[in-house]
Amino acid sequence: MPLVGVQLVSVRSALKNLFDAINELTAKVRNTRVEITRNDEGKITGVQLKGGAAEDLARLQTSLAHGGIVKKPITATVGDGHQVVSRGDREGHR
Repeated sequence: MPLVGVQLVSVRSALKNLFDAINELTAKVRNTRVEITRNDEGKITGVQLKGGAAEDLARLQTSLAHGGIVKKPITATVGDGHQVVSRGDREGHR
């Protein structure tokens, strides 16, 4: 097979893999539902994703339930109960 033919097969294969991944993600997002928790007064006290892409997103989260220091923006699970989250200002970052 000429070199151009090999490159076209590689590009075709890469595009197929990309489209398969997009279709899989689309299906997961469609099957994801949002559960909203409200207190007795009707105020929202929590939002949780269930099913679909929720497990994939949970793996991306960092757990700070036992404390921790972060040096860049993240999505994190802080924990149950009372928590304190504070910005540690540095000079020039207020």
